[in-house]
Amino acid sequence: MAYRIDPVKEDELRAVIELMWRADNAPDGTKMLHMIFSLDCRLHQILKWLSDDALLYLGDDKDPSDSYFFARQTGTDKIVAVSNWTWEGLAPPADEEGRKLQCMDWFDEQVPPIESMNRDLFRSWFIASYVAHARTVGSKPYAILDTIATEPSCKPKEQQDAAEELLKEGLARVDRKGVACYVCARESEKALYERYGFVVQIKVNFDARDHGGLHEAANWAMMRPARRVGAGDRDE
Repeated sequence: MAYRIDPVKEDELRAVIELMWRADNAPDGTKMLHMIFSLDCRLHQILKWLSDDALLYLGDDKDPSDSYFFARQTGTDKIVAVSNWTWEGLAPPADEEGRKLQCMDWFDEQVPPIESMNRDLFRSWFIASYVAHARTVGSKPYAILDTIATEPSCKPKEQQDAAEELLKEGLARVDRKGVACYVCARESEKALYERYGFVVQIKVNFDARDHGGLHEAANWAMMRPARRVGAGDRDE
């Protein structure tokens, strides 16, 4: 199956968020989003918050904000996956206490009350993942792979192929910039990212069970070193 990579248009933001919601809302309740937001949480509240947050600057890698891309099946235009990249990550505060304070301030200011949300779990995870990010990236320029989400109704092979197409396309952009790339990966994602040159740096110091979650939610801070253009997309 062939895939076409398209920048997400502004009027497709709802489709992006709904796909991410479906991808992370596992029926067994073991994924992070499902532990933060209960099943009866109102999706429209989350859609409104994320839309109002004005984080979507689409399709132009010269823009320092987030960029979203769809992987569509060639011929049918069916959306199978979406990726979210930050092309120019900002250097975090040097001291760890400063990092935590910056993260807490942002969360408390930007995340509104949402019905049926485990706010303590969400806030604690947000801080722990940011601290791991800050410990990993250092002071040099870098990009961030924020997420790749796949349509759960598609076949596993389709999901994997679409995700890899998005990953290859995004890393080609990263390489043109000549910078390193950071990703926070679940245990189930580590092997894929390692095949594309990411290396585990540290484990995120967080256990969701301490905040009402159903399982640990192990995640790993990974970094892909900067490469020159033409060095290749994948480590064999």
